[in-house]
Amino acid sequence: MRFLFFGLGLAASAAAAPPSTQSQWSAYARSDVEAGYRLFRENHPGWYDKTNSGFRVQLRRALDLGLKAAQAAKSERGYEDALGTFSAILSDGHARLIGIDSEPTGVERWPGFTSAWRGQQLLVADAGPSSPAPVGAEITACDGRPIHEFIIKRLASRGMRASEAGQWWSKAPRALIDSSDAAGAPPRDCVFRIGSRSMRRALHWSPAPADMPERLKRASDGELTPIGLRKPRPGLFLIGLPDFEPDEAGRAAYRQLFAQLKARRADLRHARAVIIDLRHNDGGSDDWSLETARALWGRGPVEEKIAALQKPVQIWWRASTGNIAYVKQLELRLRDEGRIETAEQIGRAAQAMEAARQAGHPFALDPKDDSQAPRSEVQSDFSTPVYVITPGRCASACLDAVDTFTQFRNTTLIGAPTSADSEYLEIRTEPLPSGHGIAIIPTKAWMHRSRKGGQIYKPDVEATQLDWSTNAFIDLVEGLLNQGRP
Repeated sequence: MRFLFFGLGLAASAAAAPPSTQSQWSAYARSDVEAGYRLFRENHPGWYDKTNSGFRVQLRRALDLGLKAAQAAKSERGYEDALGTFSAILSDGHARLIGIDSEPTGVERWPGFTSAWRGQQLLVADAGPSSPAPVGAEITACDGRPIHEFIIKRLASRGMRASEAGQWWSKAPRALIDSSDAAGAPPRDCVFRIGSRSMRRALHWSPAPADMPERLKRASDGELTPIGLRKPRPGLFLIGLPDFEPDEAGRAAYRQLFAQLKARRADLRHARAVIIDLRHNDGGSDDWSLETARALWGRGPVEEKIAALQKPVQIWWRASTGNIAYVKQLELRLRDEGRIETAEQIGRAAQAMEAARQAGHPFALDPKDDSQAPRSEVQSDFSTPVYVITPGRCASACLDAVDTFTQFRNTTLIGAPTSADSEYLEIRTEPLPSGHGIAIIPTKAWMHRSRKGGQIYKPDVEATQLDWSTNAFIDLVEGLLNQGRP
C-alpha cells in the first residue's frame, strides 16, 4: 500500500481569539508544546520503532527546547517560534506543530523584491519600484551574515530542513519576507552582487502585494501547469501533475487526463519527448502518478516494477485510538470519492489496527494485496524520452511519483533537487489546546524501503537559470534532444 494522503486529517478547531497579553502567548505556547509531545508519544510510530532507538530522546529534546522557547514567547511570533523550535528538532515534514491563525496579527511586508534559490545562490527574482537591486542580482549576505548562515538562522524554526537540498529551493524565498510567523526582526540591509561589483543596500520594508503567496511560489517553482495533457510544440507533449491532493474539479481533470493519455497513446509513443511537470507538487496520494505511469508505460510493466520495488517493504501502522479513527474516516472518504479499490485496502488496514490495539500490540502489519503484484514479464513498448520536472518542494507522494517514473530507463530528471521524507508517513492532524495550532502526526512506518529516510533525488540536469517558466523548460528539453541526450 504505497499511497499517502497528505492533509486528510481530523479538522482542527477554529482559531481562538488572539491573546491580549504577553503572558497568554507564553501560556498557549507551553500548553501546545506539551500537548504536541503527548500526541507524538501516543500516536507517532517512532515511539515504538526499534530501528530508531534515538527517537524518544529526540522527542524529549524537542519538548525541552520547545518549552524554553515558549517561556520567552511574548507575541504571536514567539508562539510560532516555540512550535517551530519543537518541530525543528524532529526535522520531519510529516511530524510538526504549526500555527493556523487565519488572520495573523502581524502585517506581511516585503523589501520591494522577492528572491529565488538557484544552485548555490539566492537571486533577486521579482523587483518592484522600491527594490534596492535589479532582477538577477545575487544576494550574498544580510545583516552581516553570509547568506547561507542568514537563511538557516531565519528559517530553522519555520520548517526549513537545511540538510535537504530541495528545501533551499522551496523555502529560501521566505527568508526575505516579514510576516507574523517570521523569526525575529527582518534584516536591515543586504549585500547584492551585480557582475563583479558588490554593494550594501538598506532594506525598506512596506506592505507586501496582495499576491505575495503566488509570487513566492513563482519564485521557487515558476508558473503552474494545470492538470492535463497538452502539446505546446511540435512533437512535444506536456503532462501537468501539480497536485496529488485534488478537489472534485481536480479529480475530474485527472479523469480527463487519463482518458486523453489512453486516446493519444500512439501519438505519445511516436513523440519527440514527453515532459511530466511536477512543479508546485508537494504530495498527496500516489494514485494519480501510478495511473499516469500505467497510461504511458502500460499497466503490466508498471505493476511489475512496483512489485519488485516494494517486495522487501513492510508497512507498520501505529495502532493508537486516534490513528484508527483517522484510517476509518479515510476509508469512508475514499468510498465517497469512488476510489473503491483503495478504500478496500484502507479498510483492511483499519481492521488489522483494531485487532492489534485490542491485543495490546503497538503496531499492525499492513495486509499485503498480492493481486497487485503480477509477473507478466511484458516489456513496455513506450520508449519516448520522458523528462520529469522536479521542484525543490517535491516530497511525500511526489517522491513516490519519482520513484515510479525512474524505474524506466527513458526517464530523465530535470529541475531542482527534491526534499526528502522520513520513513514515517500517512499524516493526520490534531488541534492543539490553544486553538491557535495543530499537530501533524504520521501514522505508519515504511520498513525496508529502498529510498531511505532523508534521501533526496538529484536531477540529471539541474535547472539553475533564474527563469523557471514553462517555455524555459521546453527550451531546455529541446536543447537536450538536439544534443542527443535522452
